[in-house]
Amino acid sequence: MVMSQVWRLFLQALVGFRLAGAATISDVYPNRGSTEGGTYLVITGSGFMMPTQANPWDSQVVFVGSKICNILAHYSSGTQIVCITTPYDAVAQSSDYLTVSVQIFGGLGLAGYASKTRAFRYLYHDTPVFFWAREWAGTGGDTLQFAGNVYHGADTAGHYQIRIGDSGCATDEESLPLSFRRRGHRRKHVTCRLPEDELVVPGHYNLTVRVNSLDRQNGDCPNSLCFPFTQEQAGTSYGYGMAAIIQPEVSSSNGNLKNVWSGTIDLATAQAYHFTVYPQVNAIEPSVGSWFGGNNLTLHGATSRLSQQAPARTATPA
Repeated sequence: MVMSQVWRLFLQALVGFRLAGAATISDVYPNRGSTEGGTYLVITGSGFMMPTQANPWDSQVVFVGSKICNILAHYSSGTQIVCITTPYDAVAQSSDYLTVSVQIFGGLGLAGYASKTRAFRYLYHDTPVFFWAREWAGTGGDTLQFAGNVYHGADTAGHYQIRIGDSGCATDEESLPLSFRRRGHRRKHVTCRLPEDELVVPGHYNLTVRVNSLDRQNGDCPNSLCFPFTQEQAGTSYGYGMAAIIQPEVSSSNGNLKNVWSGTIDLATAQAYHFTVYPQVNAIEPSVGSWFGGNNLTLHGATSRLSQQAPARTATPA
């Protein structure tokens, strides 16, 4: 019985090697994306490893140049791989066209390789750049607005996914429409709302913005599923991906802007952060008191993701 299992695994490894050796890449789209990574890349071809059928000795890796592209197994098959690019070395510097390669490792040390030259380029033109916020602090239920430069193509709120730490900030084109300011619609103002029922823990967090090539809130992406999207859609869209959150150079166009992010350091950790979440205060009791102070105030609010009422806290003025 043991020998038969070993022989079966040996045959599977040989079959995997034969498929790996025959792997080919016919197309890669889109052929450009953000220097910050986060671009969904679709690789079509043949002979790829079926993620759900791999044995423990098998693995499959995608590289864009020398950078790993993280495979989404549930969108991948023997004829298609969907992966998410990782960041390029320089935020504001485009790459040359790079080779996209698939390396397939079978059992017993066997391996296969497929590649396509000049298949993808990290392009700064495709990198959304955000640098302004109406407020860089808030609490659950607040409506926030962020602005930056995003080139043509991402023209509705459904193209944008915004997160404060791990909490999503909801965008909606109907109630929170995308607005445009100056520079031929390149500067976008994106409005979103922090949730009240899953309030983030008060603290310091980074802002992340993903700009999608397709609108996930309309008919182009039914049920919010954009992948696998068609090559025709990719050919008419920017690659986009994750945005850079930076301090822009001072110029005549942004020198007068208020609330441009210049970086803030958490003194306890010495780490930079973008956004501060304050505790949510729902009620203060009593609402009136003496002009001369001496009133005991009780604050009711929420401080956790569960948005439960926090224990009452009493403050006595000195």
